[in-house]
Amino acid sequence: MGELDNVERWTKGNNLTLNRAKCTEIHDIRRKCQVVMPHLLPYVARVQSMKVLGVTSNCNLSVLDHVNNITRSSAQTIRALRILRAHDMVDSSLHVVYRAVA
Repeated sequence: MGELDNVERWTKGNNLTLNRAKCTEIHDIRRKCQVVMPHLLPYVARVQSMKVLGVTSNCNLSVLDHVNNITRSSAQTIRALRILRAHDMVDSSLHVVYRAVA
């Protein structure tokens, strides 16, 4: 009985469903001794970063990827609003677009 089986049993007991195809494993490499850990679950993919509850963190448990994603998304939104303003869109319409995007 593996750990993933325990999680799946818990989900069924709480009227939830576990999608094994979306299960991933992330390895914390912050330790000084860089020991390569074997896959605990060989059928689960090991990834360098993952998004949990909307926050992206990497294998160093840093949220730098998350901050970069938010910054990039905000810059794209601001650029789009500037282009719309340059095409003479009125402020009230810009506010509607902003609320829809943000």
